Amino acid sequence: MEAIRIKPRNFKKVTTPEGLEHVFKKYVNLQNVFLKDNGDVAPLRVVEMNDDLTLLVRHENVIKGDSVHLFTILSRYLGFDADVIERRENNGDGMHYLLKVTTCHIAQDVRESERYNSTGWDMYVGHMTTLKVVENPESIMRGVSSQLFFKECEKSLESYGYRKIFFANQKDLPGEARFAHETKTEILVGDLADTAKVFDLDQDYFKRRMDVRDDIIKRFAQLNEQYRSLTVRPIGYRTIDGRNFTIGYIEVAADRELGQEDIDVIDAAVEKTYRKIRDANQVVSEERIKVVDISLGGVRLLIDNLKLVQNLSSQEFVLLSLVFKLQQPIRISGSIAYIVKVDEKFFHVGIAFKGSDFGQKVKGLIQSHIEKCRKDSAPH
Repeated sequence: MEAIRIKPRNFKKVTTPEGLEHVFKKYVNLQNVFLKDNGDVAPLRVVEMNDDLTLLVRHENVIKGDSVHLFTILSRYLGFDADVIERRENNGDGMHYLLKVTTCHIAQDVRESERYNSTGWDMYVGHMTTLKVVENPESIMRGVSSQLFFKECEKSLESYGYRKIFFANQKDLPGEARFAHETKTEILVGDLADTAKVFDLDQDYFKRRMDVRDDIIKRFAQLNEQYRSLTVRPIGYRTIDGRNFTIGYIEVAADRELGQEDIDVIDAAVEKTYRKIRDANQVVSEERIKVVDISLGGVRLLIDNLKLVQNLSSQEFVLLSLVFKLQQPIRISGSIAYIVKVDEKFFHVGIAFKGSDFGQKVKGLIQSHIEKCRKDSAPH
């Protein structure tokens, strides 16, 4: 199996004979050992293990190098470096090799939940969602869709006399937006003639930033010629992997005092704008994808769509819908853990559940559906 992409792990290294012996006795199942060679993965039969940590193994193919990497997976990934001490003749059931284990690499991430084979279960993954551009502030703010939807948002609030959206990375942010950005403060000014209430929000800040203070005084005086009150609200963005950042600020002014109903209307328009920007950055596949196995922590998929695999190989996080028979789809976010080529047509893709659309509620739904599938598929 060719490894297209494997997500790096954090490892603890063991090199002492005592430590290696302890690892083998406690963790290693000799019936579940694999050889990794230049990206290819193949099962390795361990014929016997000696007290000096030498392994007599059988392998169908020729091992050309002087050293090899073995691994096994139980509750965690265990990798082993071994030297090839001796090569023995092929006696009809494959080549035999005597290997000397020198180093063990223990993955620090532990598999937290049992994995279930989904054979016979009526389930699949649909609506696999990937991203056009990386979700970071610069990429999102630079996108044409953000500019378009910001203008739409301003137009949707045309009942207010003044509305203006600024990108968070603009160098010429007006003073009130600069203050909101640098202090993460939402602003609601009932009387533009009373700038003192704004300065009272963070007196230490305005002592340091007299330039921002002066700009606010100037700006409020100009706005007060037509309007009475003003609010400055952030436009946030929540990524698939659960991060939050601000991509802009909207200012709305009116010739009357703005109240909570106005704030609710503005916040609803901002939320709608964020969702439009987010959705415009997503590519949704309508393909039904086979589930090989599943746990409460992730899922392994079997995919034969090369274009989709190539797309996934460039992604960090994805959204997907996990569909169980006669149940509402479960929308889940996750990170790409690995992509391995099984044969000329199929790929295994491992996805670890995490991020913005995964929590205890979703985990509980998955658990109840797994239990139902196990019960329904059990022999009667």
